[in-house]
Amino acid sequence: MAMKVAVRAKSALTAAKVVVKVALRVKSALTARTELMLGSLQYLLSLH
Repeated sequence: MAMKVAVRAKSALTAAKVVVKVALRVKSALTARTELMLGSLQYLLSLH
């Protein structure tokens, strides 16, 4: 019984780690895109 719980807890932990990794990757991608958009906006504004 305890063995099953331990295995389940371990797999849940692994899944959580994967989710965090993906979330961080998505966040950094969104941040980069936002910075890119802000940069191009500033560039367009500086042209006028």
